[in-house]
Amino acid sequence: MRIVLLLFTAFLSAVLTIFAFPKFDLYILSWICLVPLFIISFRQQTKIVFFTAWISGILANAGVVYWLVPTFRTAGESGITGIAALIALSGYLGVYHGLYFIFAGWIFNKWKFNEKSVWFSHPGLMITLSAGWVVVELLKTVVLTGFPWALLGYTQYNSLWLIQICDITGVYGVSFVIVLVNIALALIVNTLLNEHKLNDKTARCVISVTGVAILILTGCYGYSKYRIQNIYAQIINAPEMRIAVLQGNIDQYKKWDQQFVTEIMGAYSKIVYAVSKNNDGLDLVAWPETAVPGYLLNEKRMYDWVVSCARMTRCAHLAGTVEYKDGEIYNSAVCLTPEGAVAGKYSKIHLVPFGEVVPLKKWLEKYIKTLTALGDVSPGKHTDPIRLKLASGVEADVGTYICFESIFGAEVTRFTKTGAQVLVNITNDGWYLNTAAPYQHFVFNIFRAVENRRYVVRSANTGISGFIDPTGKVAEKTQIFVPSAITFNVRLLDEYSFYTRFPYVFSLLCTALVLTLGLLCKFKN
Repeated sequence: MRIVLLLFTAFLSAVLTIFAFPKFDLYILSWICLVPLFIISFRQQTKIVFFTAWISGILANAGVVYWLVPTFRTAGESGITGIAALIALSGYLGVYHGLYFIFAGWIFNKWKFNEKSVWFSHPGLMITLSAGWVVVELLKTVVLTGFPWALLGYTQYNSLWLIQICDITGVYGVSFVIVLVNIALALIVNTLLNEHKLNDKTARCVISVTGVAILILTGCYGYSKYRIQNIYAQIINAPEMRIAVLQGNIDQYKKWDQQFVTEIMGAYSKIVYAVSKNNDGLDLVAWPETAVPGYLLNEKRMYDWVVSCARMTRCAHLAGTVEYKDGEIYNSAVCLTPEGAVAGKYSKIHLVPFGEVVPLKKWLEKYIKTLTALGDVSPGKHTDPIRLKLASGVEADVGTYICFESIFGAEVTRFTKTGAQVLVNITNDGWYLNTAAPYQHFVFNIFRAVENRRYVVRSANTGISGFIDPTGKVAEKTQIFVPSAITFNVRLLDEYSFYTRFPYVFSLLCTALVLTLGLLCKFKN
């Protein structure tokens, strides 16, 4: 009976977590999804806590990133390989879940709850455990090249009143607040279970934890109101740049098949023609990742075609392409002017493990094929923005990041630090088919916009493409799997947010807090 209860707890927490993420978007569930596991961690032995939380972590991560299986199949791998990859990744991420809740249970049982300190002990525990969750998310971001896809804060992308704190803390701050509320609820339930009735002790617990949660939420709301007003005041006076994004909706099976090159070129030419007829005063047209069906800078046919598109619209085109240089292959974005000049380019730095590069290839190449037709891709070396002269005469610095890089908040700040006034994210997303992945992948850019206080422009092959303003509001977006072109006037901003300047400060402060209080608990008891 006990094992059944534990498995039910693991399953319940996982289901609540899964449904909080896109596409389900029941984001309210994130505020209670960890409560069952916290209660277990407060009341059970270490081995039981780890097992329960680990199983829950496996199920939750598998439910959020289930799209790995169809992605593997799209790449030509077997479904079994995809399932094995999903199990391996979910099992690995589940370990973080298990270790965190061991830590939560250990800290809870070491913490001093006495009559004199009751007004401070519960709030102190809440802050410490919330900081511990941030440490876990930081580790997911940096260990083994990182995979911070399912961070809890991403569930709140629609909560503009909350996510404005990201310009200080990054997405980790939102996760901190969500976990703090989960802990508050768990502490109240645990106290009621222990006391079996309402009395002075339970009342003090309820008042103290509720008060802290309300205080922090109110602070987030107040800060958000202030920052949103402040950002829009800056936007009013900032110079404009008119950008169009192209969404070709090219089938993934056709992208690297030579017999479809002419068809792909025709599809994009048609969209570009429509853009040129309906949009005067364009400054830039952004194409998706690897939209060019060849090597743009190595094949005259491809180069002449993109230049002709630039001439048609009378503005620069930022095109995703494969680049071959000095014996190396790069996943790049190249900006061509109507005169045929290369205004700038960016080559992807953070490559997708087992997609663009195979870790430990010497040992694994017998068992795992590279998941793209590109073979091994080499990383780029710089994040310098592309400088363009606009129709208005103003010069604009455009920072470009590609696909997978959008999930790494601290890495995107490098583009802003080097002077980017607007950020462009190009991606393919055709690999994901009709799963939740394109919706989840789009959401990350909402946080990158807030963290850097920049407009983010997104061009995706199959969707979702769109424009996001510096407060995280989606100004315009496309439907998935629909050939599209949308145009919007973004504003060029220069302010550096605290997070842009110091992206790791909040997470490192949380790490220092956890280590300090963890050591105090260990040596005091």
